[in-house]
Amino acid sequence: MIEYKGKQTMTYAVAASLFLHGALVLVALLLLTKSVEEIKTDKLLLELVGMVANRQREESTPSSAASTTTPVQKTVQKEETKKTPVKKIKAISADSPVQIEQREELATSSSRSSESKRDSDLQKQQTLNNELEELKKYQVKLTKKIKSNLVYPSDARRRGYEGVTAVRFVVTDSGMIQPGTLIVARSSGYPMLDTNALKSVRDSEPFDRPPRTMPVEIDLGFSS
Repeated sequence: MIEYKGKQTMTYAVAASLFLHGALVLVALLLLTKSVEEIKTDKLLLELVGMVANRQREESTPSSAASTTTPVQKTVQKEETKKTPVKKIKAISADSPVQIEQREELATSSSRSSESKRDSDLQKQQTLNNELEELKKYQVKLTKKIKSNLVYPSDARRRGYEGVTAVRFVVTDSGMIQPGTLIVARSSGYPMLDTNALKSVRDSEPFDRPPRTMPVEIDLGFSS
């Protein structure tokens, strides 16, 4: 009786174990089946998303292609424009007869002005040369008159005083010595000779009328 109960208990235990293992296997199968279905579902979703994306890309391809080709064409056109040099054509304008005549008159006027200025300069130079020549002649004549009145003092001659005194003064246009201008410009070294030189200038006054008021400097020499 006891042996029978033991066998019965073992049978229950084996049945329970088989039941548990069967339940575990069933649960595993269910989980595996669910995972496969989820994977299939995810794969189907991915395929659907891919199809939609492909269709959208196909629909947008013409416009995008057109939009992408336009900048390329513009770039090519710009490069062709840069490579092709543009030659500037200068406008050729012919002067009218009036303009030509005005230009010739201007050139003629400029030439006449230059010639006139040159003639004027030459005339002024000639006048100046003539005036200088007259002044030189006048000074020679004036010097000759003063020397004719120069007296070599006998006392200075006896002492052997010799030298040259330079006198300077201004002759006015009336032929008179301008007051305060008669001086000894360079001494002979002997006051007696210098004084006599100044006296000879005063004794020669009045002089002939000069071309204009002019300064004069004369060397008066004393020698035996």
